[in-house]
Amino acid sequence: MAPELMPPPPAEKAWLLLQLYELPTPSGQGTSLQIRLTSVRNYSCLGYEIPSRLSMAAGELRIDVGKVRFRPGPCPAAIGPASGLIVLPETARGTFTLRLRHGGQEDQYRLVVEQDRLELAPLRARFSATLSPLVLLRAPEGTLQLQCIFKDWENRCREHAAAGGPTCAMFFADPEIARLEPVELKQGAYSLGIFSYPQGCFVRSPGGVEALVRHISEHYRDPSTCLYIALHTWTGGGFSNL
Repeated sequence: MAPELMPPPPAEKAWLLLQLYELPTPSGQGTSLQIRLTSVRNYSCLGYEIPSRLSMAAGELRIDVGKVRFRPGPCPAAIGPASGLIVLPETARGTFTLRLRHGGQEDQYRLVVEQDRLELAPLRARFSATLSPLVLLRAPEGTLQLQCIFKDWENRCREHAAAGGPTCAMFFADPEIARLEPVELKQGAYSLGIFSYPQGCFVRSPGGVEALVRHISEHYRDPSTCLYIALHTWTGGGFSNL
């Protein structure tokens, strides 16, 4: 039987906020999952941190949270919260009880890490709360988002098109673009924000991203800036024809 979820505590009772992120790795070969910790309280500069330590056991992730402390070094003069970061290991896949410990107290969350979704939901939360949507959808690996905008509201661009300049209609009729495999995404909040954009289409490129970027670069560079084409990759990379 699944554990019963409970609503998060009121903001005035929680001092610690959790947010689940998915971010591209520096190598661009995939993504990593992170839990960001921020304090409800703001401090006089941005040099305050929330120390934490992550450990794993069967079906559990444990995060021991220390007291907010000043981080040695420069402290940028800006008002803001203390912060901390936990990078989840590659082996953290499946359903876990996340145990968050601080000063003799323990909050519990259900953390689900699956190929198509992420969940971070409170089971018992007294000193913490989550800012993440209950469910974050994940785009299928290899998905690309393709956007095309033609400035047909500008006279010069309409004249440019009449003279044979490229348009979105020409772009999507291109055999190299038309053969891309459509990908249907679910409705909801996506773990990578680029997939939550309302405009654009979602595809896979059988020939690989590099070949698609090369084709767009060779055939759709537009010095007039009337045509804007953008490509966002599953790992967070981007390319445009401008």
